[in-house]
Amino acid sequence: MPPATIPYVLAEVLRETPDTLTYRIRPEAGGEVLDYKPGQFVQLHLTPGSEAKLSRSYSIASSPTTRDFIDLTIKLQGTFPQHLKDLKPGHVFGLRGPLGHFFFDPATQPHIVLLGAGVGVTPLVGMLRYATALKLPNRITFLDANKTEEDTIYREELLGLHARSNPAAKIVLTYTRLAPEHPWKGERGRIDWDMIERHVPGPLDKHYFICGPDQMNKDLKDLLLVKGVPRERVKLENMGF
Repeated sequence: MPPATIPYVLAEVLRETPDTLTYRIRPEAGGEVLDYKPGQFVQLHLTPGSEAKLSRSYSIASSPTTRDFIDLTIKLQGTFPQHLKDLKPGHVFGLRGPLGHFFFDPATQPHIVLLGAGVGVTPLVGMLRYATALKLPNRITFLDANKTEEDTIYREELLGLHARSNPAAKIVLTYTRLAPEHPWKGERGRIDWDMIERHVPGPLDKHYFICGPDQMNKDLKDLLLVKGVPRERVKLENMGF
């Protein structure tokens, strides 16, 4: 039996990058948000009664430890986001979920490697926020690829809160389109095996979560399998971009 569609009201809109917004939503009836696991997604309907064509699935960026709101971070490209870009607080959506098997299980995954790009980092950040909030001992290596610094969603949070207050987390940002003279001293280029080996000790026995553009997902999955990472330790989330 699929979960019911529940009315959620738009509480706040937060700008993350020039073309990416976070929609913070709360149950219209009040009380706590739905129960979900870090990394799962929901189906967002433009209104509680709208048809499937006026809906799209989005990963939850907030942590399950936050019980009074859910954050959905959305890149304003494609058809459905055009319906969202001018919405104001007070708008009522329909929300169905939680959905999906792409989630972090602290009991069975002592060291996770998060490989993301662009807005694909949303479920990965949800996992990181969960681990930081609960002060979990699980090690997390987060490799986040973007074109430029301005394109990096949650950049200040990643390099600030999590880098400072979560000793089990390692945050690695890499950029693909910085000018050669740019002063950035960190990683450059797309995520590849050499980069993974530089930051992940004993990479073959870790649990991997990959979320980004379709081709990146496929390329990284194939790479990990060729290198010898067991298939059951590699999970992908398709963001449809």
